[in-house]
Amino acid sequence: MTWSSGVERWNQPVTELESVDGKDISADEFRNEFVNKCKPVVIRSATDHWPAATRWNEPGYFDRVLGDQEFAVHQKPKMEMNWRKRHWPDRFARLFDAQSASILSYADMMRLTASTETAFAYALGINESTSLSPLEADMGGFEFLPEPAPTNYYEPRRAFLHGISYTDWHYHPDDETLMCQFGRTKVVHMLPPDQRTWQVIYEIAKQESHIGSADPARYPGLRTLNPAVAVVNPGDATYIPPNWWHAVTCSKQSDRLGVTVAYCWGSPLHIRMDPRFPFHRFHQRHGPLKHRLQLAAASVAWRAFSAAGKTLPEIPGTTGTPG
Repeated sequence: MTWSSGVERWNQPVTELESVDGKDISADEFRNEFVNKCKPVVIRSATDHWPAATRWNEPGYFDRVLGDQEFAVHQKPKMEMNWRKRHWPDRFARLFDAQSASILSYADMMRLTASTETAFAYALGINESTSLSPLEADMGGFEFLPEPAPTNYYEPRRAFLHGISYTDWHYHPDDETLMCQFGRTKVVHMLPPDQRTWQVIYEIAKQESHIGSADPARYPGLRTLNPAVAVVNPGDATYIPPNWWHAVTCSKQSDRLGVTVAYCWGSPLHIRMDPRFPFHRFHQRHGPLKHRLQLAAASVAWRAFSAAGKTLPEIPGTTGTPG
């Protein structure tokens, strides 16, 4: 089966995501124009200064540093939206439980990633306790992000090793992400965190195992959405703000191992607690008690700001009062 975001079946215009040169963007511009406004952007040549930019292209380098490791390798995409379990019929629960990965040696993983089959190792944290610890020294930081805040949800750095691969539609709560690409090109489709997108995707998520496989004839709301696309080449990084839906594809065969590094840091408070996000309103009703209390307090604070004539930064798709 060929996996994809499904956007090509929606018959909707697709907007190209804005891009900037990583050598030109300042810390102030990145913070004020993109992070504070929850606005995605592709940063070209963002990781050209990392040691990984040269080492990960050297023949035999991964053989030397990862050759004695084993990896959990998937050959079909995971169900990304785990909160859907409360809605799933038994057949979906069985499907989810059956999605165990194969434990493969490095050599076997490399044979798969060079083939025409789907093969990828999911989101391994990069620290001393994981099989990817040898890669930690190959990474750097960013001049436009001099002091990243501690993460709230994810590991600060995670990596996906892949050949042909697909990650289904999902969003990141509470943390900012730079999706840094090495070895192979990926295509990222994105949807804004607005109420219409949430309603359409949420209804699909309650019924389908993978959102990208949904048939627009059954879910006509897909033809009302406004997708954006970015082609992310090796050396580029895509800034993915929290709450933005995205699906990621690598569809071309290559002898080179693809590596995606998710570089994460904590979101600003005005993003984390903004009750205008549909995700936040959903969790205010259905989330854990602690989360519900935090979001209720944020809603009160937001209304107090509005009553005082103060405004928070404009965020795509979140205008209006919280529901």
